[in-house]
Amino acid sequence: MQQIELADYDNERPRREQKRSGDAYLRDRKLFRLIFLIFGVLCMVQAILNVSLRLTLHTGVIDQKKEDQGEKDCEGKTSHHYNLLQERFNALTRDHNLCENRNTELNNRIMNIEDENNRLKIQLGERGN
Repeated sequence: MQQIELADYDNERPRREQKRSGDAYLRDRKLFRLIFLIFGVLCMVQAILNVSLRLTLHTGVIDQKKEDQGEKDCEGKTSHHYNLLQERFNALTRDHNLCENRNTELNNRIMNIEDENNRLKIQLGERGN
């Protein structure tokens, strides 16, 4: 029986294929772990990007609504201010025309008074002679 046991026992080095098959198994296992780890990290990065993009989009929509509302307010105020300025301009133009007409009337009146004054001086001079 001892011979059978000795015959079964070989003092040979493990063959390269046997050595590599164990190493390959460990290497494949580490590779799969690395792949799963990378996949998990990518999933987390994707989730973080989704959240940040939604927040950015949401704040952008709010800012756009505020900007649109501001433009509407500005347009309403602008047309209102334009109308007020137009009314003021028309009133000032009307007042300017009235002042010019009044100035012309007063200048004519002054000329008439000066003519009358000259005529009276002439009449006074004729009587004094």
